[in-house]
Amino acid sequence: MTATATAKTGNEPPTGAAPRAAPDPHRSPVGGVTWLVLRQHRLTLWIAAVAFLALVIELVWLRTALTDYVRTTAQHCADTGGQTDCVSGALEFQTTYGDLLYTTGQFIGFLPLLFGLFVAGPMIARELESGTYQLAWTQSVSPMRWFAAKLAVPAVLAVTGVTALSALHTWAWWPVQDLLPGRHWYQGFDELGVVPVAYALLGVAVGATAGLLIKRTLVSIGVTLVGFTALNWAFSALLPHLAESRTKVGKDFPGLGSTDWGWRRGYVTAGGGHLPEETCAGGSGAVRERCLADHHIVGGFRDYHPASQFWTLQWTQAALVAAVAVAFAWFAVWWMRRGHR
Repeated sequence: MTATATAKTGNEPPTGAAPRAAPDPHRSPVGGVTWLVLRQHRLTLWIAAVAFLALVIELVWLRTALTDYVRTTAQHCADTGGQTDCVSGALEFQTTYGDLLYTTGQFIGFLPLLFGLFVAGPMIARELESGTYQLAWTQSVSPMRWFAAKLAVPAVLAVTGVTALSALHTWAWWPVQDLLPGRHWYQGFDELGVVPVAYALLGVAVGATAGLLIKRTLVSIGVTLVGFTALNWAFSALLPHLAESRTKVGKDFPGLGSTDWGWRRGYVTAGGGHLPEETCAGGSGAVRERCLADHHIVGGFRDYHPASQFWTLQWTQAALVAAVAVAFAWFAVWWMRRGHR
């Protein structure tokens, strides 16, 4: 009996092995669980994409309109010697562009909280509350992979979107920062530069932690709202202390430049000590004079940050907020591992 040898090619599967399935040409290149998360919230993603595009167009137009208006108005006022129409022009400038810039900045500052509320409620807590997460966990997706996608997808989208919008908003605001009342750098600090990006990470991390621990949609949203607001208040209170402030002393409370952020003021004693403003804040003129004499007060002081410290404060606070966001994310991951070992 003669055996016939058959040459095997390297592409043939070994004996008894199932043939490898051909790749699906219609399958998304995005990973399975990530693609699932995107599909689950595709309507929200489309709405967010349209809103993002509208804001980008608005901010680019606003920057162009602001710079053109400032250039033409400044030239006109210089030619006419600052007539009355320049005053009315300033009011028109505030109404036409200032209010729009202010509203846009407020919305950008609100975005991190909005991301946190969405992650806490619809993305995590609702699935845990309804039990739909079990379907994913039985489809060869581990609980840790499921949670990692729920945490990473909104984090990437939040950082990408808020970075672009904050950069455009800062770009539009920069040439008119001294022309709009109520829009100095310290009054819209959380809406400018890199701070909104760090807050976006914090919003996602706080929302994910709340949704994972509480597992109730409305309660998780409420806890995220309270927690994020409390953290934002704490960071705002800490902000003046993140860089060395300067002190100005005078016979009374000294004045500051239009771009200086005066965050604290008080009294100066004859010995050079500083007392808080509340020391002699109340009472009539005679009572106040008696208080000043009793404390040997000879003048006043003001602690302030000049505009040159804007980026120092920005990067310092952003690093602090991001560190707290990482701590929340680390805790959420640890909690998830702990419960599903």
